[in-house]
Amino acid sequence: MLSRLLPFAVALALFGLWATKCGHRPGLLPLATSVDGPKPARAAAVLFMLHGHGGSIDSTEWIRPELRSRGVGADVSLVMVDGPFSEAPGRSWGVEAAERAESLNRVRTLIAEARRDNPGALIVVAGFSRGADVALRVAANAPEVNAAVAFAPCEPEDVARLAERPDVAVTLVHATNDRICGIRASQSVAATLKTAGRPVSLLEHTGDHTIPPTGLDALARLLAGTGS
Repeated sequence: MLSRLLPFAVALALFGLWATKCGHRPGLLPLATSVDGPKPARAAAVLFMLHGHGGSIDSTEWIRPELRSRGVGADVSLVMVDGPFSEAPGRSWGVEAAERAESLNRVRTLIAEARRDNPGALIVVAGFSRGADVALRVAANAPEVNAAVAFAPCEPEDVARLAERPDVAVTLVHATNDRICGIRASQSVAATLKTAGRPVSLLEHTGDHTIPPTGLDALARLLAGTGS
């Protein structure tokens, strides 16, 4: 009997592995994360970093040593987050409105849990490219977030709602010659927030669609509590 059930068990296990690694990560599971430093529940500050379209946790791992080398202390939790959808060669935050809404809600759940377990921590959400779009939208809708850093956002959503949040510091980092996601996206967000009297800074650089050293400097200062 057991020998006849074994192939089905193996097939089910393989399907589960495929679903979590290659397909849509089921909603009954939390988003996949990788944590460097203390658990968010015990950290002085927590960074949730969201990759770009087709990226993954692996594509953002290089940021960790860069931040540590810039003085981000061992008491800061660096949490890299995978998007829930598959997009070769990695993951994504969705394309359709319903998919983007799911990504928003699932990242919000991660952040709400961190705040529940650690009421006094500084919580920063950051992202690159399409991940920056999600980061800004999360900052607009998650009261637990203290600051957001958006590297080269493409099509930010809920900007008017973000402008209603006076308690969230926003840093935008964008190349003047970005050929993938033009700098006008960041300039528009900055203008909206400035008009509303909200704390925002726009750091322009001469690179391309990337995360520049100056952006990492600003993120490190923010996590260290010394401003953007």
